[in-house]
Amino acid sequence: MVTNPVDAEKDLTAELQTDGALIVYFGHTAQAAVGTDKWTASLNPLGMKGTYISGKKLARMLAKSKASITLLAGCNSVKCSVPSLGGSHSALVTVASGNQTHFSNNNIIALAINSFVEVLVPGSMNTQPGTVQQAIDAANAQLKAYDLGRNKFVLKSGSGSVVLK
Repeated sequence: MVTNPVDAEKDLTAELQTDGALIVYFGHTAQAAVGTDKWTASLNPLGMKGTYISGKKLARMLAKSKASITLLAGCNSVKCSVPSLGGSHSALVTVASGNQTHFSNNNIIALAINSFVEVLVPGSMNTQPGTVQQAIDAANAQLKAYDLGRNKFVLKSGSGSVVLK
């Protein structure tokens, strides 16, 4: 758990350097309008002014990432400016919110994250890990049931066929 704004960026940068990892960011996303019907977003891990990881900084961090799967589970994180992840060995999943001003309860997003992770890292030794797309589908089933379709997990970049090894 990050409680220091300096640590948030440092910790996320370090975790993204873990080869083949599943990285889950579960925090706030700060949004700003940049013209008519256009929005941009930055990560805001502590939900406080001055704790932002800008879209440009996030893009640089992700471009250097060694993680297999990164989930940015913040409201409308799909608006974060991120690089295109090439190849079939990595995936970046974000949250798309249907409403710019009203977002989900964190408990609902947490249920979706749990479903997402359970597909990728099954609890039974007899169960094969699922793909990123299967994990997205499981998360969205949770969101549809409890969130009335306001939010959904989406593959922002990379491949939906990625499986953790």
